[in-house]
Amino acid sequence: MPLRELIDVNTQVRRLGYFYPLLRFAARQNLNADSLALRLQKWGVEQESDFDNYINTTGNVVPHLKKTRRRFVKNKVGRFPTDRASHAARRYVDFGANIGWLNQISGMYAVSRTGRILLAVTDELQTENKLLQEQENPFRISEVQRMFFFSELWRKDGDVIFILIKMLDKATLGLKEIQVNYHTSLRDHLQNRLHSTNSEKDGNQFLARITDIGKWQNPDRYAEQFVPTRLNWLLDLGLVNIDNTSKRYCSLTDSGEKLADHLHESNALTNEWINTSFFKTCAVNFAKENNLLAQWCESNAQKELFTECLKLAFDKFKRNLVPKFSVTQISLFVCLAMITKNSVVMDYSDFITFMSKPLPFGEGSVVEMRLSARENEAYLIINPI
Repeated sequence: MPLRELIDVNTQVRRLGYFYPLLRFAARQNLNADSLALRLQKWGVEQESDFDNYINTTGNVVPHLKKTRRRFVKNKVGRFPTDRASHAARRYVDFGANIGWLNQISGMYAVSRTGRILLAVTDELQTENKLLQEQENPFRISEVQRMFFFSELWRKDGDVIFILIKMLDKATLGLKEIQVNYHTSLRDHLQNRLHSTNSEKDGNQFLARITDIGKWQNPDRYAEQFVPTRLNWLLDLGLVNIDNTSKRYCSLTDSGEKLADHLHESNALTNEWINTSFFKTCAVNFAKENNLLAQWCESNAQKELFTECLKLAFDKFKRNLVPKFSVTQISLFVCLAMITKNSVVMDYSDFITFMSKPLPFGEGSVVEMRLSARENEAYLIINPI
């Protein structure tokens, strides 16, 4: 039950819609941070009209002319600096590496295994024309992208997101009020987690963080490093509304309220709950046809759909001649594909349980799983019978 809190997240990193093109650029060619950020910024210039029409226009990677004296060149859709990327665009690259969607190798950035899941699920649904009108504006992220992002953010930043959802579950609050109360809410939340954990390692982590936040000399200002970014992520995910008045009043959407009702501090941040119940709890808040969602039950029909998604995953992630695949990568892709393509909700533990026995996989072969104490070293392999 580790602490789930991303540190050093720049307040400019507010729009989740930038990450699909960012990872796409990195997948095409390994680039250094400045070159990758410049590609993202140029894409942002091309999408300025979409950005201006989005419900919130903070987090832009395109710099304003009044903020720089460097030479700009006009093009058909806007202006962009000719020498280097904006600081805002670079922050998105830094965050992509921070959360684990980008890997840095010798100063060059490549898409990680997890980052490739976002590319694969998005490309698959685009191929099937299932993104419909919402994808006309790339900042209105699709249902499968929302599930990917929320899954990733909950695993790695769940404590911060949990606190904000619970604060807004009680009342509509202005941004300033949320920031003023964040320090106290974080301290109380960590105290509760400290008292409920049975792990000495986790307990020491919570205690160290409680001690650290007790040293904040200006808690309201320090909260600015956490609150605005997360609220904007939740806005992109369709869980929070932020109005355009000077107070920036924030409230939960209907989906956000339903989610809040099912999130309980005693279990929602544990590895066990995330592995067994995350999608079963959260998918209904993102799927368009949520009334048609069925729970995974290992029926013959569901097994056939699972095998089709598994074959699709192998096709998407095959990197060499050896038919060996990461369990964490394949399982998340299959869970997302089962929900969005087949309206069947399964979680990581369902995947692991089902794959604990060899799965017939075409003529003369089976898929077998090899687990490891280190989760990222577990793999699936196709073997002849």
